[in-house]
Amino acid sequence: MITIEQITAALYQTCPAYPDEGLNGVPARPAAALILLAEAKDGLHLLLTKRAEHLRHHPGQVSLPGGKPERGDVDPGATARREAEEETGLRQHDMHHIGYLAPVLTSSNFQLITAVARMEKSVTVAHAELVPERNEVDDVWFQPLHHLLDLENYREQSVRRGAVMRQFWTIADTDPVVWGATASVLRKLAFGLKSGQAV
Repeated sequence: MITIEQITAALYQTCPAYPDEGLNGVPARPAAALILLAEAKDGLHLLLTKRAEHLRHHPGQVSLPGGKPERGDVDPGATARREAEEETGLRQHDMHHIGYLAPVLTSSNFQLITAVARMEKSVTVAHAELVPERNEVDDVWFQPLHHLLDLENYREQSVRRGAVMRQFWTIADTDPVVWGATASVLRKLAFGLKSGQAV
């Protein structure tokens, strides 16, 4: 069973810098996401959302809570926790920061820094407090973490957009399917757990 201590060992304790690199020579924009973990009898669970269908970027996709930094956000962790509260109704003061993952460049040209935090409340209690912000997310739930961090469950796929072929990851046997940037972030954490250090 995966523990908070193992996850902490796979994280950066200092926030990485946002890279300048973007897609097709266009500088990427900064964004932050949150891996929020809560404890249950069967192990750790992860907070996921389903993005609203009308959104410009990644409509309808399974996603980690997150968004763009705003004035007053002192670091990407603060951005991620603020966005998580806005999107899901969970309170920031119940989220305990434990580290960061290295940035991931998304297909919408965001450099995404993911903060990791644990809930001070159990999955059962936290689940009862979920209130999705309907302008941003259609659904929000906690999902068991173990399957999402098993590297055997990752599948690489590709899609053509105009003249460009893009590769992306999906996680097998997830419903709704976890893929794209969310799968890339979780795969990075899975590799960190396998090596016992941040990657």
